[in-house]
Amino acid sequence: MMKKPHREDTDLITLMGLHAAEGSAAGIAIASLLVLFNAGGVKDLILATGEPYVPLTFFLLSFASIVATVDVALAVMSIKSE
Repeated sequence: MMKKPHREDTDLITLMGLHAAEGSAAGIAIASLLVLFNAGGVKDLILATGEPYVPLTFFLLSFASIVATVDVALAVMSIKSE
């Protein structure tokens, strides 16, 4: 039989989940702005491919995962020990 998680455990999981969602949204927004403003010719490179959805998806997901990871790490490291 499984034990019920402690309140502190669920608070930590909630904190990490919220920061992961926030970081993912911020990463997608940053990557979208880079493509929109054609920073470094990214938009030209993506549109030059046969199917631009594949590199665009990889570009957006890579930014989302990196920013989400940094956001969760900062949130966990900023928790004060009692």
